[in-house]
Amino acid sequence: MKNKKIISALLVAVVFCIFVSGCKKKIPQPRDPAVIYNEGIAMMSSSGKHTFLNPPDYEKARKAFQEILYDHPTSEYAPLAELKIADTYYEEGNYDDCRNSLATHGENIT
Repeated sequence: MKNKKIISALLVAVVFCIFVSGCKKKIPQPRDPAVIYNEGIAMMSSSGKHTFLNPPDYEKARKAFQEILYDHPTSEYAPLAELKIADTYYEEGNYDDCRNSLATHGENIT
């Protein structure tokens, strides 16, 4: 009888520990918009870091700027990100998407 109580107590303790450990998940915090913006600029920069073998990555830059719009829509970097999204399309020679991007987001750029 004593062994059953000990086993029951251990089982309750294990179940409790599993329950508590599952509740401590961290919610990821949005990254700083200045850091994201600078990463996007670096990905599309023609400052000499990019070469024939390492060209600018406009798609990744665009995703970084879109992250700002999604996570920080009211930050001072949001209008800049909107403009840079259009710039990435322009640099790729995709003028229709550039125009559409400016038409969609352009009213916020002042």
